[in-house]
Amino acid sequence: MRFGRVMRAVLHPTPKKVAVALVAALVVVAVMPSQRASANDALALQTKMPRSDQTLLRPWSVKRQATVDATAFFTRLAQSSIVLLGEVHDNPLHHELRARLVKEIVKRREASGKNTTKVAAVFEHVTTDLQHEIDAAISSKDATDKERLDAFFTAAKWRARGWPDADSFAPLIDVVLKAGLPVYAGDVDRKSVRAVAKPGGDKRLPADAQRLKLDLPLAAEQQAASVAQIEASHCGILPKSAFEPMARAQRLRDATLADVTLRAAEEHGAAMLFTGNGHVREDRGVPWYLAARGVPDFVTVMFKEIPVVDAKTTGSAPVFAASSADYVIWTAPKERPDPCQKMREKYGKTKH
Repeated sequence: MRFGRVMRAVLHPTPKKVAVALVAALVVVAVMPSQRASANDALALQTKMPRSDQTLLRPWSVKRQATVDATAFFTRLAQSSIVLLGEVHDNPLHHELRARLVKEIVKRREASGKNTTKVAAVFEHVTTDLQHEIDAAISSKDATDKERLDAFFTAAKWRARGWPDADSFAPLIDVVLKAGLPVYAGDVDRKSVRAVAKPGGDKRLPADAQRLKLDLPLAAEQQAASVAQIEASHCGILPKSAFEPMARAQRLRDATLADVTLRAAEEHGAAMLFTGNGHVREDRGVPWYLAARGVPDFVTVMFKEIPVVDAKTTGSAPVFAASSADYVIWTAPKERPDPCQKMREKYGKTKH
């Protein structure tokens, strides 16, 4: 398991092991679901918004604080040059629903005459150094749909990179491939992340850091929030010294995802980015870098899990307002064990 290697490197460090551990730990952050929302927030959600039938898409507009018409929602996404679609990585329903969104976007673009070039699909789950392998895997005209799908996961080194079971992502990838959409590897290569995650990594940013807008600092509160989120996601196990380098590597990943998505949109007229909810955040994720580069037209959609509320919870609460996206698609939560409990049982709590 990847986390075991991370912990051995952190608890018994050498410079090389620590750098590798920080890179691998970023995937642990990505796969782990966000911390549970407060009971008040969950109560507000359940009282202000009907619980969704899980076969339907009921977009929640953060601006309007209300559900919106699905047809209008589909149309807006089809008309946008860049659409960012978040996910909780290990929730299969999120991938199934986004597969439906892809179908709707493609259908509406074709109906409107915007199909002269097909909307591109950018995946966080594939690193940029694997683009050639991905192109070769999905370009065979003699392969069956199943063979092409299997070839994609093999080329992406899916299992080796620690992503959830490929079967849960298959409905989404299958729709993209059957539609013949251009596929872009979106995430920064591991070698570059390792370089940034080392001590002094701020001096190892790519040569085009200024073009990527990595020379612009996040607001102090957003930088602090990013570090705090990474720390919380690791359950108090890693030493505090690990989190600043991890936050710096996270910025490199966000900037690279933004860069690839922008290039895909320029080359094909429109692009969709499939990525974790953390990268979709408008206050410090991919949208922050798009905005810094003067991109005016993009839509952000998070797929989030309805928090579980204790039946004894009482009191009033504000409506969800801080999702940092244009829309939220709420789904039932996936049942999973408490990841922090398992980590602490195996590794104990590291002194900071």
